[in-house]
Amino acid sequence: MSRKLIAFLAATLVIAPLWGCGSNRDSGGGGSTVQTPNQVIATASFVGSTRCLSCHNDKSNWGHTLHKAVLRAPMDFSAAQANTESFYAGTINKGLLLSLGTASGGLNDAGTPDGEFVAYYSDGSSWKTHYELGLGATGSMGALPATSGTYSLKYAAQISKNGSEYYVQFTNLAGTGTATYKIMFTYGGERNYKQRYVLTGIGASKHISPLQYNDKWGTDLTVKWVNYNGQRWYDLANNALATPTSKDSFDGNCAGCHFTGYQLAKNGAGEEIADAVDDINGAVDFDGDGSMDEINVGCEACHGAGSAHASTQNPAYIINPADLTPVEANMVCGQCHIRGKSIDTFNEFADAPAQAPFPAKLDADGNLMKFRPGLDDLSTFYSFDSGDGSGAGSFTSQYWGGEPSSGDFQASVKHHQQYIDILQGPHSPTGSDPDVPRCYTCHDMHNNSDPGAHQVVTNRVDDGVKMTTANDNDTLCLSCHAGMPGPFVNLTKEDVANMTPNGAFNDQMDAVKKAVTDHTQHYYDPTKVDGTSGGVSRCSKCHMPKTAKSALKYDIHAHTFEVIEPAASKSTSPSAGVPNGCTSCHTAADDAALDALQAEFDEKFPKGTDGHLDETLRDPNLEYIGWAATGHANYADDPFNHWNADGAIPTSCAKCHSKVGFRDWALDGTVDAAAPIGQVLSCGTCHVNGQDPEMGNGNLGSTDMLYDDLATYTALANVVFPSGAALTLNNDSNMCMACHMGRKSKADVDAYVPGSNFGSVNPHYLAAAAVMFGTDAQGGYEYAAKTYAGQNNFGGVMGAFVTCTACHMSGNGKSTHQLVKPAINDCLACHGIDPSQPAYPNVDAGNFKFSGIRSPLNTTDYNGNGNITESLKDEIRALEADLLTDIMTYAANPAGLNVPVVYDDATYPYWFNDTNGNGVVDPGENAFSNAYTAFDTTMIRAAYNYTFSIKEPHGYIHHPDYIAQLLIDSMEDLGTDIVARGYVRP
Repeated sequence: MSRKLIAFLAATLVIAPLWGCGSNRDSGGGGSTVQTPNQVIATASFVGSTRCLSCHNDKSNWGHTLHKAVLRAPMDFSAAQANTESFYAGTINKGLLLSLGTASGGLNDAGTPDGEFVAYYSDGSSWKTHYELGLGATGSMGALPATSGTYSLKYAAQISKNGSEYYVQFTNLAGTGTATYKIMFTYGGERNYKQRYVLTGIGASKHISPLQYNDKWGTDLTVKWVNYNGQRWYDLANNALATPTSKDSFDGNCAGCHFTGYQLAKNGAGEEIADAVDDINGAVDFDGDGSMDEINVGCEACHGAGSAHASTQNPAYIINPADLTPVEANMVCGQCHIRGKSIDTFNEFADAPAQAPFPAKLDADGNLMKFRPGLDDLSTFYSFDSGDGSGAGSFTSQYWGGEPSSGDFQASVKHHQQYIDILQGPHSPTGSDPDVPRCYTCHDMHNNSDPGAHQVVTNRVDDGVKMTTANDNDTLCLSCHAGMPGPFVNLTKEDVANMTPNGAFNDQMDAVKKAVTDHTQHYYDPTKVDGTSGGVSRCSKCHMPKTAKSALKYDIHAHTFEVIEPAASKSTSPSAGVPNGCTSCHTAADDAALDALQAEFDEKFPKGTDGHLDETLRDPNLEYIGWAATGHANYADDPFNHWNADGAIPTSCAKCHSKVGFRDWALDGTVDAAAPIGQVLSCGTCHVNGQDPEMGNGNLGSTDMLYDDLATYTALANVVFPSGAALTLNNDSNMCMACHMGRKSKADVDAYVPGSNFGSVNPHYLAAAAVMFGTDAQGGYEYAAKTYAGQNNFGGVMGAFVTCTACHMSGNGKSTHQLVKPAINDCLACHGIDPSQPAYPNVDAGNFKFSGIRSPLNTTDYNGNGNITESLKDEIRALEADLLTDIMTYAANPAGLNVPVVYDDATYPYWFNDTNGNGVVDPGENAFSNAYTAFDTTMIRAAYNYTFSIKEPHGYIHHPDYIAQLLIDSMEDLGTDIVARGYVRP
């Protein structure tokens, strides 16, 4: 029987009568001291997670979490694996299998390695693998060069398998000799970071081999095998293989956090010997006593020793982090997600007296006692800042900018320091404030639906509202921040609960996207549906940049939740080089670029006198604010939600209803694949570098437009209209034309199939370019023997405002993306004297109306009412009204079609049967099943021109002459006496 089991039984015998008898007196009638629950827990022993799960089976999915999965016996993932191993099958031992050569024929059970080897080079002070030196393609050890730059070849390590056991074989390549040690268990390899291999047979302690396989090699990482303390295994002075010293053992270092029920002792040889609680479902028999040990983070690592609770089932005899204050609750996680040194020194270590690398304290007997969650104050056990006065040492190297007390701290450099980060930011726990998030507010300790998702909670209930949550679509953060003072005060928990990102069109989605984008001043694409790599407007991208390193690069998110500003990354900053909150999307290669990025940051995120964001100080003329006010950014409207039920935007529509589709079309004039739903026409629609348009292709101030690279985006050189005409405005306005050309032309109307509804010839919406080009584009139906006006060159403005961007992206300062209307001051100089202006003759920027435009030089009385000072809009609207009346009269004529028609501008396909002949759209008449199909040749032409004009409501500005010609000719073709009406065809 192990000493752990004896301790458990003893604690049970002592504690059980206290609970079972319910008495505070001893059997002799004398008084006794009643222990508090915390005193009971403090004297309890560990029982193992299997004992816990026998009652708390609802927490069995803990077995799928990373806490359970990190340390495991080595095995082939193709073999039968239970519980955790099957959950991670396919990746947990990828490094192991690469070394075994499974890619070329399966496992070698003969004890001779035949797979990948890893060679180690040294320059006398540092070490690198041959993969890190770019020699990974070398096929055999014998083919390795003796030197690579200043590095010299020393030894190689390779995994072998003999029966069911695994080994690491070391080969001296600069001398002679080999050494082989058994792999007791693998360390990591759960898809997220790295895998290492813990060896036995080197004295009584266990040691981590120099092999490190990077889990995400080939996806996020370019080097698969890297050095892990290769110097421990080689004697440079004698060119001989060596073994690590006991002070570098796994037992006295990593095990302190990874083991449940951790104990440490020093044997007679001065070696560190660790142990963990026995558990039948433990990963390995670490101490060799015949019982499996819980060498992972089990239930009691967070809830405290469980013998008293297990024997009595008294809920007071176990630590429940939910009952702790935020400060205490976060210490539960902080005991391991921390880096520093113990304040006390201990004799249990090989180099005694030594500080512990994990939170520990001397107990009453002078022995090492680990931090106990819910019972102890972590700050009295451990130090991570020399400014705390503990004298534990300096820790500057583990932070960007310096220790927290320095005033220059930005974030952690190294991994498992999340607790330290949290203490420095807005989520730092303060006493018992119930609104401060605990670690478990965001991370689920008992479940893991996605091994690569960091155990992010998938459901939360707040203010009585149940919300489905995820990091990638912002719902996790918004589940707390919705309704809180600040940027999301007007967002409700119901909005978050009911939104369906990239799903059904609903008001909640609109509310969430608007609130998020108003705050971020960037478009909304946190789930990267439009193909960008950054996840634009995802909370964690800005507030949690990856600053710390676990494997080969920065792969751990900062947890301060403060935005690290671009200036913090400058070479002159105390935190020089820190990844800032903008770098996941924006590239800034030098200090000048960082200064520019910081200036843009300050403009979008102005600070008040308290140093915090004050959105009321934001310049209303910023590009984003202008863009967000346009239809291009309307996340909730039908143009960007019409295909949600289909799951994708078809190729026939993707060109103008998604960024991805437009980029696809711009390459060669065709859209090759359906586009993901949930997009708008965001920055990358027109900018080559859509995530960072102002930076261009790495050059500050570059225009960076697709049009500027016609060699790649060939369809933009001459834009092909539905009529087949290839036209250009010779600048980036061609990008506007591509979607503002309509979808039909005269040829389509001529090909109309009788009996079809109007959808087959629908010209679509806002065909401004087709109107502006007139007969050059043939966007309207042009009648034979008639002549039509060509491109409108707006002659009165001497060529200054003759393209889309010249008018719609002029503006002042940064207001160039308010695309709906031109800059008033650009028009005021000439059209401020138009008699048609409502405020004439006292017209200024405040009362100027685009609808009031009509040059006094234009005396054409289009609609024949004798008023040549009315606006062009009024002229055209009168003609449109007359044409609609004529079409309805034509359709209802008993001597003609005798099928009355009505028009509904808001409902496709717009023309419907007037079933009761009253001339208005009654309820039910605009049903698709009631679509009008009785068009003859005359009527379909007129209906097309009417729709072409009405769907481009600003045709009176873009080309009033062309629009008037189409409307008047259509009425004439219907039989109207246009001379009698007094129309003047331009």
